[in-house]
Amino acid sequence: MLKKINNIIIDEADINTLKKYDIDIADYQNIRELSLAIERLDDYSLEQEELDELDLILSKLQETDYYQNYRK
Repeated sequence: MLKKINNIIIDEADINTLKKYDIDIADYQNIRELSLAIERLDDYSLEQEELDELDLILSKLQETDYYQNYRK
């Protein structure tokens, strides 16, 4: 189920996944800020499966950002 938090539309399952990595959606004002926080996690020693999980979320966020802000 999609939720809107601070102008960020994101799936509830993705919110729960990000919580595992101590990322609280409410701390970010837009998709770009959230995307940067997710990208910074790549600097940590995460397993490949965890990185893939985060990359999928990042991809969905970037697609949403594109359709909301650039494709007008």
